[in-house]
Amino acid sequence: MSPTVRERLALARAQLARGEIAQAGQLFDALAVEFPDFADVQHEVGLYRHQVGDLEGAATAFSRAIATNPRYTAAALSLTVTLNDLGRYDEARTVYDRAISTTRATRDCLDPFVAGKIANLFAEIGESFEAAGLPAKAARAYRDALSLGREFPDIRMRLAQVLQELGEMRGALDELAQTVAANPGMHAARVAFGLALYGAGDREKAAVEWREVLRQDPGHRTAALYLRIAAGGSAADPEKPAEPAAARNDSTLIL
Repeated sequence: MSPTVRERLALARAQLARGEIAQAGQLFDALAVEFPDFADVQHEVGLYRHQVGDLEGAATAFSRAIATNPRYTAAALSLTVTLNDLGRYDEARTVYDRAISTTRATRDCLDPFVAGKIANLFAEIGESFEAAGLPAKAARAYRDALSLGREFPDIRMRLAQVLQELGEMRGALDELAQTVAANPGMHAARVAFGLALYGAGDREKAAVEWREVLRQDPGHRTAALYLRIAAGGSAADPEKPAEPAAARNDSTLIL
């Protein structure tokens, strides 16, 4: 890409950041026409069109970028997200599977910023499916985010939550165990892991997780509360046994 093209792209991005939508749009549209075979240009155009809500235009631009460079992983993932936004889920899955297959051997080369950005988009899709009462589709979106090869503990915890809603307790426990192993100081993950263990009937292991939270943070009130409840006490009445929220099939966590 020539310096002139890079400068024009930089100018268009700057205008967009300043809220100069019309000016940025004119420049992006001109670049799209002038450089139909420049994959980077088409990808930038697609990002712009997605941002302003022109999803069909974004899908077209991303497709052009991929046609020029079939190994353009960022464009393929951007197209996947856009097709999901358009409700074209089968097409999105096909594009995504092809991108992962093409880049499997070099996934570590994916720019971390791009990986994080795409993962967040998948996470937003997952949250939308959750809000719509579709936990299975939410789980699929969260797994797509996690497949990008980086550890996203917040997304993994969301996946664990929807797996519990689906009754897939073993899968939920595995996801939470991975989160705790990768983030040993993340108290919210340990508390959630303990609740899942308790809900699965393993009170002793649940207590181990809550005790570890208290070892790291003696003032952690939630871990202390759950540990007390697991021992047979009650938050309201120490003489009255009670159960943590997870054991009552209450999905609300106190973290």
